[in-house]
Amino acid sequence: MSRDLRHSRMLITGASSGIGRALALKAAAAGARLALVSRSAEKLASLEQSLPANSEVCSIVADITRPEDRERLLRTASERFDGLDVLVNNAGVASFGHFSTSSEEILRTIMETNFFGPAELIRSAVPILVKGRQPAIVNVSSMTGRRGMPAWSEYSASKYALCGLTEALRGEMA
Repeated sequence: MSRDLRHSRMLITGASSGIGRALALKAAAAGARLALVSRSAEKLASLEQSLPANSEVCSIVADITRPEDRERLLRTASERFDGLDVLVNNAGVASFGHFSTSSEEILRTIMETNFFGPAELIRSAVPILVKGRQPAIVNVSSMTGRRGMPAWSEYSASKYALCGLTEALRGEMA
């Protein structure tokens, strides 16, 4: 499926590095209006400097695991662009190591960032997105969301959960 991103109002979490940064650069080049979210103001500033000069961008420092940050980033993006068309849930963290030598704290951090944060961001964004033009939700996962990998147990669990939610929402939102 191909989509014209010109003037599309797009929110990208985890935008300051990796896949999120690459998405932001491509979307800006395609003419999207971007709300870029990261926990790092410095990395967001660096990304803004890398975007084409005519890019319409709103950088938002936020942690998607915090309900007040999710509320603020959606409010900021939708007020700035008078709505939202695309939500890209890209923010994520990983942990490598055997489950038996890890900790509850690590597991909870991974699940909060990779599953609960995106899930609640979707729930809060739906009333905004349904008013958008060609609304879409993009959840960035991993091959470990389809096949559990040894030493990636916690990460795999979080991505399996995100894939399951995505499949269920595809039917609910059709």
